[in-house]
Amino acid sequence: MKFFKPVFVAIILPLVALGGCSSQFPINIGKASGTTSENAQQSETQAKTDQTNQEGTQELVSGENADRELAALEPLPPQNPYLANPKSVPENIALLFEQAKQLHIAKDWPAAELAWQEITVSAPELSGPHLNLGLVYEATDRFELAETAYSEAISANSLNLDAYNQLAILKRKQGEFEQAETQYLNALSIWPDHAKSHLNIAILYDLYMGRLEPALAHYEQYQALAEAPEKRVVGWISDLRRRIDSLAQSSAGN
Repeated sequence: MKFFKPVFVAIILPLVALGGCSSQFPINIGKASGTTSENAQQSETQAKTDQTNQEGTQELVSGENADRELAALEPLPPQNPYLANPKSVPENIALLFEQAKQLHIAKDWPAAELAWQEITVSAPELSGPHLNLGLVYEATDRFELAETAYSEAISANSLNLDAYNQLAILKRKQGEFEQAETQYLNALSIWPDHAKSHLNIAILYDLYMGRLEPALAHYEQYQALAEAPEKRVVGWISDLRRRIDSLAQSSAGN
């Protein structure tokens, strides 16, 4: 029996902005002193394929049926190096951010695009607005612009783990699995205990690259870092172990 990986988080992407989090999409404005701004992790998850090999749907980032992005609705723990190095956010930028956030939540993509662009021009040193601009581009199927925006988010702050993961998800959607792997590994090189990167790279290895042993290792690391074991991931691990054992038995019989 194969386990269905529900589109969780599925179907929602986290919103974390200036001291609050929501459940629509990741809003990052770089870390603020006195007004926290971060960190939402859009992480990959789709449905674990069933007997008919059908995948779950993803609502926000692209609307594709092949997605299984996992969104983290809770702020990342304080040892996250991105959160440990906050940047101050001027009051006028914080106001612009709130306006852009509301436009983004409303999926008013033309207006949201202009709002995020205004912030990236006014405060190019903040990585979050670049990331959110990339999400607008991706939502409107402008993938080259999305990739550029995610890369600019990383350039603005090389500790932005969300940006690495979002870029990896985009690369995975385009079938560039090795480049997606590189971005997840980049995130884990910055923070080896970043649970969502472990989960995302495990899913990449499991469903897209057929690297079952590394996938199992990262699933198990994700569970070890979680506050409590996740039932669905327990199922995925059990399923993966069965497949690994089956392949081993088949090899031994040949």
